[in-house]
Amino acid sequence: MAMYENKNNETKNTSSYPFGYDSLGTMTGFLFWQITHMWQTQQEKKLKRLFGISQLHYVILASTYWLNIHGIEVTQSYLSAHAKVEKMTVSKNVSMLQDLGYIERSQHLKDKRAKTITISQKGKELLEKAIVEIEKMDNYYFDVLKRRRNMFNQMLLLMLEEHDFLT
Repeated sequence: MAMYENKNNETKNTSSYPFGYDSLGTMTGFLFWQITHMWQTQQEKKLKRLFGISQLHYVILASTYWLNIHGIEVTQSYLSAHAKVEKMTVSKNVSMLQDLGYIERSQHLKDKRAKTITISQKGKELLEKAIVEIEKMDNYYFDVLKRRRNMFNQMLLLMLEEHDFLT
């Protein structure tokens, strides 16, 4: 019979204990959820307060701008795969951002069914300010890792490569 001790040092029978972990500190998924939720919530608040956009809007704008700068013809499908956001979600939010004047869409050069997405001048002006704030916040959150930050990024990249389910 499996046993564990709770925070009051009481011994409990684990035969009906459904968790594979005996401590929240060893539950990687829960820890990851907590830190990403805290990080996303703070970004969302700052972006709404300073720029009137959501974090998802920022991700779509910044991803589009990054890809535009690197000479990539961006479609909603490409943007969805790049940002790891569902296609329908990208579609709805690209339309909102176009209505706000931050994104422009034009006919794709090769695919007549697709539209090319670019950042408007208004979108560039917003992003130049927002990027500074988001990078400050990222540094605040991730500088705690100090010299291990690069290793952390490499591990995240490995996870993305292994679990790429949207493309």
